[in-house]
Amino acid sequence: SDVCSSDLTQINLGNSKKLTINGNVELYITGNVTLGNSAEIRINPGCSLTLYVNGNVVGNNSSKFDNQTSDASKFKILGTNTCATVTLKNSGNLYGVIYAPAAALVLHNSAVVRGAITARTCELKNSAKLYYDASLRDQPDTAFGGALELSSWREY
Repeated sequence: SDVCSSDLTQINLGNSKKLTINGNVELYITGNVTLGNSAEIRINPGCSLTLYVNGNVVGNNSSKFDNQTSDASKFKILGTNTCATVTLKNSGNLYGVIYAPAAALVLHNSAVVRGAITARTCELKNSAKLYYDASLRDQPDTAFGGALELSSWREY
C-alpha cells in the first residue's frame, strides 16, 4: 500500500483535540509532539502511523495514542538521538512501538503502554503499567532489522 509522508515542525494538539489517521502515514517531526489533556491521535483500522521525532513526546493527562488496528506494529514513535524524553502523564495511553534509545521514558499515574519500548531509561510512577505485546516477535520489522523481542530489563 502507498505511504504518505510529510515533514512537520511539530504536532501540538490542544485539550480534547483529535487527529485521525486514515491511510499509511509517515511524519518527520523536527520539534516536539504534544498532546493536550484528553487529546488523541487515532490510527483507524487498516491504517498505520510512523512518527520520526527529533524533539520530545508528551502526552498530557488522559491523552491517547489510540491504535485501533489491534496491531502494535502499526503505530511507531522513532526518536532520533535528539529525542530526550517521552512522557505519558496521568492516565495517558499508548498502543504501539517506541524506539527512542536516547530518551528517558516516564509513565505517570495510571499511564499505560502496550507494545514494545527501547529507551535509555524507563520510569513507572504510581501504578503506571507497561505490557509487552508478544505478537511483535512474530512480525519481523525491516526498520529494526528483525523482530522486536524482550531482551532485558533491570529494576532499581
